[in-house]
Amino acid sequence: YFGRNNFTIEFWMKSFEPGGGNLGHPSHVFIGNDEGSGFRRKWFFALGGGFLEFHINGGVSGTQFFSLAPFNPTLNEWYHLAIRRMGSNWTTFINGIPVVSEIHDYDVPNANAPLTIAQAENLGYVNGVIDEARISNIVRSPAEIRQVYEISKRTHTITIDFVTKPQAAYTSGTSLTLNNPY
Repeated sequence: YFGRNNFTIEFWMKSFEPGGGNLGHPSHVFIGNDEGSGFRRKWFFALGGGFLEFHINGGVSGTQFFSLAPFNPTLNEWYHLAIRRMGSNWTTFINGIPVVSEIHDYDVPNANAPLTIAQAENLGYVNGVIDEARISNIVRSPAEIRQVYEISKRTHTITIDFVTKPQAAYTSGTSLTLNNPY
């Protein structure tokens, strides 16, 4: 139960289809806890309408969509995503970098339902992969989240675009995919 407690949620994701939907009906619900659609108690971390979002419903905070971070993932590429709550400060991270921070004193409701990964309330089914999901009852520092990204990216395929000479930067490029054998 989160309530007003500190926490960190983080995981790796790779999507096989583009993001879509909207805030209320996201195309990708990464992780959540919900009693169903509508105004029932719930929370989830999702991608909807081009934004990473944290959504809560029920309890004293009502219906809220917040910590909105623009996100348009490249298909078949790994991303490390995280959101953390420290007091009333909510911060969303993409690949170890904080991209949005907001102040909200919301109560995260405890739904009488199981934790779900890759969907919530029978919507937002993720067509892709979610890996190394972790929910902590502590606030990970930006340095710790960055470290998880830096260390774990070694086990996830990384694509680097580069050019062979500076003057070719606007006319041609090459992609290189590195696979860590460990």
